[in-house]
Amino acid sequence: MSNICRFFDVRTRKGFTGSVGKKQGATMIMMNMQPIKCTQESMQASGRDLQVIHFCIISAHSEGLGRAPFKYNEQRKSGVARAQTKPLSSLSSDGGMQFWTYQRKGQDKGERFDDETWFLYVGTTIKTFFREEDITKGVFGGLTEIPEFSLCEVQLIPKSSDPCKEGWGLSVRSVNLAQLSLYSYFETNHKFPTSVDDAKIRAITTSDSQQHMRKQVEGDSALFLQYPVCNEAYTEIVPPSDHERDGDGFVRLWNCIPGNPSCVDINISTLLNMTNCVNLETALRLLEVSACTGTLALYCYSNEFRGKRHGFSIFLGVPVINTDGLLSCGSSSAALENDLGNGDQYKFYMRDVSCFSGNTEGLFMTVGEEGKFCSESCGLPPSHDLILCETLEQCGQGVSVSFVLGSGTVLWRGYINTSPVQMLCAGVGGSLPQRRKWDSL
Repeated sequence: MSNICRFFDVRTRKGFTGSVGKKQGATMIMMNMQPIKCTQESMQASGRDLQVIHFCIISAHSEGLGRAPFKYNEQRKSGVARAQTKPLSSLSSDGGMQFWTYQRKGQDKGERFDDETWFLYVGTTIKTFFREEDITKGVFGGLTEIPEFSLCEVQLIPKSSDPCKEGWGLSVRSVNLAQLSLYSYFETNHKFPTSVDDAKIRAITTSDSQQHMRKQVEGDSALFLQYPVCNEAYTEIVPPSDHERDGDGFVRLWNCIPGNPSCVDINISTLLNMTNCVNLETALRLLEVSACTGTLALYCYSNEFRGKRHGFSIFLGVPVINTDGLLSCGSSSAALENDLGNGDQYKFYMRDVSCFSGNTEGLFMTVGEEGKFCSESCGLPPSHDLILCETLEQCGQGVSVSFVLGSGTVLWRGYINTSPVQMLCAGVGGSLPQRRKWDSL
């Protein structure tokens, strides 16, 4: 039994955060709400010379090296000390990022304005613009396309005082794909708006209080977090249609937001990636199991223009399963019996799920006693920081787990990933953040 119970002590991996990175701008972990075209060919094929992309702040990763005053091509005389400089970005104690503006002197940076500062917090949605010249400057680092709802490392640079007075205080220096998924940043969920109205109110408040970036704050199409999803939620597969622009169709989650009759659409590709499932039906069952146990979260993007299209919801979501809560539903109770009578599986009672099945019955978790190995592993699963996988080939080493109704119906069968975690030796983005000697102590 000790071999079984130790697998229940699960935590989603925390995203690595540092004090100061090795980039000029501050690095933020952000999620894009629209797909980003990263080549000139794809931009020209779309018939548009401008992309409007909404980013939501997931986490503040590291400060930038940018300082002011600063002179380009400065030739200092020997023995003459450089003028004292001040940083243009700094991690705040509440998990946000603070920026300062500066006086522009030609190509050089003048003195930093200490009283002209603003903050960027987790849960804020901002809008950015990308043109063809941004691609030629290497903003996307050689990427061809960034799918929607990807986790990105975005390098932000504060602008000089004149653009800041107009409300356009931030500039995007680079966008790269992050090595982690939302599961590594789930601990910041309490900082997100919890409804559409809450997101709009927070956007208005942020615009009023952070005047230097007021025109970049997005309120009409903002992201909010619904957690937990109502335990009476159920799914529906919506096949692609002729006028569809969302890939291979999507899954619709009904009755998921308490007090709101609207449904939430989830792209099939997003669902498979966030559940580490190969088959759509398997992903749906895992989604429903986590919903009825109160461990499913939805990052919902509200878009009124999408809702005006026939057959589409105003909400587009990204599911995240709280595996700590899901597996703890069974770990708190003793094993009821050897499920197969031969001691190789154990059954745990989780909770009553009559609201899900319509009958008075319980949900059970069955866990294998011994770990299994697969010599033909296909590499890391899509969300390698999610501990659940559908197939053993995805993890290479795991313990079998299944969720079963009292009537004997198996809802989901997969594996708890017990393979050695490939730690990120170089930190996020391949650069190890470094600490300043004094002002970070």
